Amino acid sequence: MARRPSVISNGSLPSSSSLKAARSTSISEALTITSPNHANGHARPTLSSSKLDQILSGNGAPSNLDPDELLSKYTISEIKAVQQRLKSDADAKQEELRLMVGERYRDLLQASTSIISMSQSSQRVLEAFEDVREAISSATVTPVSKRPSVDEDQRLRALQSLSGHLKLLLDAPEHLWRLLESKRYLHAAWLFLLARVVHRALLTENEDGEQQWQLYGMDVSEQFPLVQRQWDTVSQFRSQITHKATLSLREQDLSTNETCATLFTLHLLESRPLVETLTVYLAQRKRALTAVLSRIAEEQQTNGDSQQGGPAAKASHRSRRLMVRATRQKLQAILDIVARTLGIARRVFSEASGKPMMKQVLEFIQLGPDSVTPPPTDLRLTTQVLLSSLPSSSHFLSLPQSITSYKPYVDSASTSASVLESQLSQRLSTWYQQALEDVKSALEKWLLRLETIREIWDVRTAAWTWLGSSEQLNDDEKADAKSVIDDVCQHRLIAVWKSTIQTAEVAFRDQLASCIAAVRDNSERSFSDTQTAEYLYQTPPIPSLPQAEVDPSLASASLDQYRYALRRQLSGRTSLLQAVLDAAEGHVRALERELNCLRGDDDRTKEMLAGLMSRHRRDAAAFYDSIASILSSAVKDTKVLTDLSIRPLVFIARIAEELSVPSTSITSASGDDGAVVDFKERMKTLHQQVLDRWQDHTASRVVKHSWQDTVSGHTQEYTKFATTPRPSSALMHALFTMCASIQQLGISSQIERQRRIAEGCFRCFLTRALQELRARSGDVQTYWDLLFLRQLVRIWGDDATDINPPSLDKDIEHSREHLDARKIDSSALDCEGSIADYLSRTQVLLAPLLPPSVYSLAASVPPGKVEKLPALLHHGQPVVEQNFLPVMDLMKPPQRFGMLRIYHRFSDPDRWSKHHHLIR
Repeated sequence: MARRPSVISNGSLPSSSSLKAARSTSISEALTITSPNHANGHARPTLSSSKLDQILSGNGAPSNLDPDELLSKYTISEIKAVQQRLKSDADAKQEELRLMVGERYRDLLQASTSIISMSQSSQRVLEAFEDVREAISSATVTPVSKRPSVDEDQRLRALQSLSGHLKLLLDAPEHLWRLLESKRYLHAAWLFLLARVVHRALLTENEDGEQQWQLYGMDVSEQFPLVQRQWDTVSQFRSQITHKATLSLREQDLSTNETCATLFTLHLLESRPLVETLTVYLAQRKRALTAVLSRIAEEQQTNGDSQQGGPAAKASHRSRRLMVRATRQKLQAILDIVARTLGIARRVFSEASGKPMMKQVLEFIQLGPDSVTPPPTDLRLTTQVLLSSLPSSSHFLSLPQSITSYKPYVDSASTSASVLESQLSQRLSTWYQQALEDVKSALEKWLLRLETIREIWDVRTAAWTWLGSSEQLNDDEKADAKSVIDDVCQHRLIAVWKSTIQTAEVAFRDQLASCIAAVRDNSERSFSDTQTAEYLYQTPPIPSLPQAEVDPSLASASLDQYRYALRRQLSGRTSLLQAVLDAAEGHVRALERELNCLRGDDDRTKEMLAGLMSRHRRDAAAFYDSIASILSSAVKDTKVLTDLSIRPLVFIARIAEELSVPSTSITSASGDDGAVVDFKERMKTLHQQVLDRWQDHTASRVVKHSWQDTVSGHTQEYTKFATTPRPSSALMHALFTMCASIQQLGISSQIERQRRIAEGCFRCFLTRALQELRARSGDVQTYWDLLFLRQLVRIWGDDATDINPPSLDKDIEHSREHLDARKIDSSALDCEGSIADYLSRTQVLLAPLLPPSVYSLAASVPPGKVEKLPALLHHGQPVVEQNFLPVMDLMKPPQRFGMLRIYHRFSDPDRWSKHHHLIR
């Protein structure tokens, strides 16, 4: 309404007297300001308020003041200061008054409006009281009958029925929310349909007369407009029920009864055929599977379990076990989703094993208790059951029979209310194949985090065990799932052992290059590899006893380490040799241990393992070929043999020899395999090639240096030792040097290996020595050397045909003819016995060049006696009574330092021998 104008009353404004008083106060305050006197430089006395009061009139107004008097008493500057102060105070009071007037004016307007409204309300109340008084005074008393009429009873029942309808419709939203929160979607759908029936009953008339509200003067649509508004609210729940029911199909642990109730809800509310309902169900289960896989992937990224860091440090054993267990659980979780989807779909829709659950629900709704195969208890829903489950169910007792006996219309015999078995099988098969593709993709990512064959096989075994115990998948589906899991595991297993083999190959190549450099540079690391004889007699560190008192496990570990060091030392594996072999054997040995865990009893697993082993043999053959190529390339790189380059070749030959024996871990797993046999043959061939080059180079160097560094004239030696036939010092020096060189090849307990090396070395040495002796033929010492060589040849026997060259006998005969022509004493020429005895005395020193013999001490020594010499002297015992003959040329011992080791200076003053001799 229009606002009534109002006028500010005089009481709301300040009075003129108060303004005058305020102004007088301001003037008095302003006059207290002091002003400097510019005439004499002295300050004027302060204008006090008492003096100002005397000047002002009694009412405080400055209008009666005489200006001349003020100007005579005060200076102009003081007057101006007072004037300025009064003006400022007036302006401030004016602004304050303006603000105060504005606020109070607004309050006055609001107050006036409220007063007018209150007045009108009071007037209406008074009028209402007056009407009530008049109505009461004019009312007549009607006699109350003791018994109501039949019409009134019907009207009461109609009102009660109407109240029941309204109660159900008004409470429907609250009940629907509660049912949706408890995920009882079938109850919510039934209540929604019942509310729709109630709404129609309220707005329409039935022919049976149960709900003829107009007979009693009640028009629901006009008198209760709330009914339509309430139905507009309830009608919105249809989409919510459908949406929430559809989303609930994605839950992982959804039971069969809950799934059937949800699918029947969609069938009721959307009037969908069951085939389309099945499609919706499978689509939601596909999304459920995708959601679970996405959540697992996000958890892996959040926890830092993904393989983005490449080959990082190995995790602990406990963390690896936890990772394997987590992988098993994830795989079983997604397999459970897949199996549960198929199993529930069959129990709900399939008729293969009896009447499906959906059919049972439809028949129960259509036939009621007369149904032959009723559904489970929680699916036996009726309107009475629904109303009794609602709060304040007593209000619904007045509902008519048409409402309480309501049931949705369904036709169990309709084609839309059933799913053909062929359609069900085809849709489930298509969905299952798509789900297996998702499972395969996820499993491939999960297995990338597993680094060993045992871990992968554990996951595969757990998956197979779970599939075998699953009752929701048929045999064909289990076979398909196992096939997918086997394919993924097989590819990952191949990738794991390929990575292991590649790592072993790289480690072998790097370690070989490092060790070859150490041997070539003759560093401290290569001492045991260049001095194998000294390495054999080195004592490993003995475990300390105090460790057993502190921790028995430490003592046991140290004892095992000591035992391993002894075994390695006895096997002849030096530190660098062991390092190179460990680089390849360590990875291969670990791989073979893991391959041993691949086992299974069923035919499918055996077939898979056969294929894996076949593939592994091919990959192992490629690995063997790579190792052989690395060693062959290292040998080919050494084209010119020198004293520095020969040591790496010897080291490579020892590696090839170790790889060729059956006990090597790199080839012991499948010794009957053709690739292993070929690899061993290649290693033997490579070892023999290097050995031939080494033998030729060593024999040539030894023979050349030995005859050059010793006395060149053999005639003088014959004169000096005419009565003692023996080989020359040059020959013995060469033989001893050759024996020392053979020891650099390593010492082995294999008799056949020693025999093969000794035979080859002696053959090369014999060839080079005969060439050198032919150039010196014609003297007695050469003849003796030839006889000594023939004694060595006879020791080898007829088996070594390459060691018994026909030219040796011809050279001896030719030399004898020359000596006979020179009329040399026959006692110096017929010395076979002396030469043989000399060989028996030096056989221990020449053992590396002689054929090894197997001597049985128990068979040759009588009981009660101990005979040690035959165990060492395999080629005869020397005559004890014979005078001692030194093996090497010896100097006359000095009077002092008789046991001092000195270097012997030979006749050639330009050379110093590199070998030392013991002075006797």
